[in-house]
Amino acid sequence: MCEYAINIIKYFDVITMIEPKRQELREANEQLAEAKETLARVQARVAELMALVADLEAQFEAANKEKNDAIAEQERTQRKLGLANRLINALAASAEQWKVTVEKLKLDYGVLIGDMLLAAAF
Repeated sequence: MCEYAINIIKYFDVITMIEPKRQELREANEQLAEAKETLARVQARVAELMALVADLEAQFEAANKEKNDAIAEQERTQRKLGLANRLINALAASAEQWKVTVEKLKLDYGVLIGDMLLAAAF
C-alpha cells in the first residue's frame, strides 16, 4: 500500500509538472494555427497585388508602345511636311517661269492654225 501511495504522489508530481506544459503546447498550437491563417491571408493578398502589378506593367508597356508609335508617326509627318514645304517652295520659285511659258503657249496657240497650213503647203 505504501508503494501505491508513493506512486500516486509521483504521478501527481508528474501531472503537476506536465499539465502546464500541455497547456503551453495547446496555446502554442493555437498561435501556430492563427499564424498559419494570417500567413495564408497575407500570401493571398500578395498574390492579388502581384497580379495587379503585372496588369499595371502590361498597361504601362501598352501605353509606352502607343506613345512611341505616336512619336514615330509625328516624326514621319514632320518629315513629309518638310518635303512638301520644299516642293512648294521649289514650285513657287518656278512659278514665274511657268507663267511665261503659259503666255508663250497661248501666243503660239493663236498662230498654230496658220503654222499648220504653212507646213501643209510644202
